[in-house]
Amino acid sequence: GQIIHINRKGGEFSSSVMRSNFADSLLTVTDVAFHHEMSDLVLSCYGNGEIRLYHTNYMMPIKTWNLGCLGKRIKEIKWIESRSSCFSVIDEQDCFYLWDLLEDDTQPVLGKDLNDFGGITYSKASKEESNVPFAYFKRDSKSVEIHLFGKDWIRKSEKEFKKFSKLIKNYLISF
Repeated sequence: GQIIHINRKGGEFSSSVMRSNFADSLLTVTDVAFHHEMSDLVLSCYGNGEIRLYHTNYMMPIKTWNLGCLGKRIKEIKWIESRSSCFSVIDEQDCFYLWDLLEDDTQPVLGKDLNDFGGITYSKASKEESNVPFAYFKRDSKSVEIHLFGKDWIRKSEKEFKKFSKLIKNYLISF
């Protein structure tokens, strides 16, 4: 399949419809996320729970996860800015999944069923450090509970970025 409408130069993305090459049904694109360091990589997620990794030079995805969220509609997908190979997904039932493609590129490394899950956002820990991911939970209309990710999820290294770049090259070769 291919994403029909997408804008990567600072414009707003509005969900569009794409046709799968493998079926006659239409799949709704529910969210997209461009990689923060490799702008030619984009993750897209769909109403059927499917996740696809695209390279902007190709019409077809270079990697597909059909059961990434056990078939549940995906609401949000984000790359973890402090880790090149990691992204997070939130499905329609507020289940939260963390993926680390260097650790396991077939399934999430963490999945949590969370009530009142608000989402993932990023904050600067200090001027010298990279953005720190944290999860927030809406407890009621007046309170929010915040949880920082562990140090393993905060670290960012050149070595990890090189490994991730090599993994992407392998995806492109096998594509």
